[in-house]
Amino acid sequence: MKKIFAILMVVISLFSFAGESVFAAENSAVAPCMNNGLKATLSFTIISSGLSEVYVSYIGIKGTTTKVTVTSYIQKKTLGLFWTKVDIGTEDKQWVDTSTSLDGSFKHQFQLKSTGTYRAVIKVVFSGTGGADDVIEDKIEKKYS
Repeated sequence: MKKIFAILMVVISLFSFAGESVFAAENSAVAPCMNNGLKATLSFTIISSGLSEVYVSYIGIKGTTTKVTVTSYIQKKTLGLFWTKVDIGTEDKQWVDTSTSLDGSFKHQFQLKSTGTYRAVIKVVFSGTGGADDVIEDKIEKKYS
């Protein structure tokens, strides 16, 4: 009975972050071990008109974080099986943002042309003096109907 309850709690926790991912090195048993950054919050939304938004906010470590690079793009599910990059009008169909600020955010909006299942693929890289780069990656899926 305890195992079933524990599994149920894990499943409920996973669904509670629908559309947003938070990665932190602060007091969390499941957070990645980060040595150049403190926290990154990643989100992907689509409103009823089809306007999509990829949003990333981050917090570095004072005296350690030297650069943050965020690469993001949108994919559409085709034939119910395959993910293809959406042409967002940029080189390589992706956004690449960099900053040397200790904290900040990046936001990109794109008007989707057709309904379907989409996902944002987001990669955040914290570089700094704390050791190897911290890399956070996530895929956040949404439906536009």
